Amino acid sequence: MRRFLITFLVFLFSATPAFATKDYSIPKANIEVFLNKDGSADITEERTYSFTETFHWADQYIPLQNHKIIFRSITSENIPLKYEKSLTDDKFYIKWFYDATDEQKTFKLSYTIQNALINHQDVSEF
Repeated sequence: MRRFLITFLVFLFSATPAFATKDYSIPKANIEVFLNKDGSADITEERTYSFTETFHWADQYIPLQNHKIIFRSITSENIPLKYEKSLTDDKFYIKWFYDATDEQKTFKLSYTIQNALINHQDVSEF
């Protein structure tokens, strides 16, 4: 019994705790904007996420200021992803779903912002 207790205590105090840190970062982002003559803007966002541990969804808010968003798609590796979207007076919200564990994934969002360009007499404002 005494040998078991000593062995247990040695094991207990010599064990190094292993803490897994669930985290993600975005090491790369590319956002392309194409301004149209009608004042709208076609937006394509490509964001590469680097995941530590397991993740299943991400989300994004896009603030609105008298603009309207027409959401077209979200993909990863050219595969369409399932998503939920909602709209309030001041923001557009999208949440998309995937599976990632200790890896990198690139997501591509595509949408149009109507009335993104305001033309004044001497200047245009984006």
